[in-house]
Amino acid sequence: MPLTLQMILPDRRIELHGLVSVVFQSVEGELGILAGHAPLVCEVRAGTLCATAEGQRRQRFATGQGLARISEDCVRLLMMDLIAEEEIDGAAAGRLLQRARAEAAVHAAGDSESAELVRFAEAQFALAGNGTI
Repeated sequence: MPLTLQMILPDRRIELHGLVSVVFQSVEGELGILAGHAPLVCEVRAGTLCATAEGQRRQRFATGQGLARISEDCVRLLMMDLIAEEEIDGAAAGRLLQRARAEAAVHAAGDSESAELVRFAEAQFALAGNGTI
């Protein structure tokens, strides 16, 4: 039984069908979801998401924070920010990362919103082919 991935954003909804696995970052760590997974609700952490279809064809995204609801055949993600790997501009991602890090440095060390923005920018920068952070 293949998986369906539904990514719900304020301005659009993206659905991918026929997936073998979905891997994303949660506040508890990296989660890998296969068909038949037990029901789960968790918080999504900014980072990367990888959706793998039959034949190992992969689609990758940079994600902001959000919520996930998982059933045995569907992963539903409700989030504010998402960008597909092929839509990322490397130079713009580098500028975003610099701004996010500067803003995080100004805020208190425990500011989770600034930290999530840095993670989102780092994910874009890495997916743009600029290497790992």
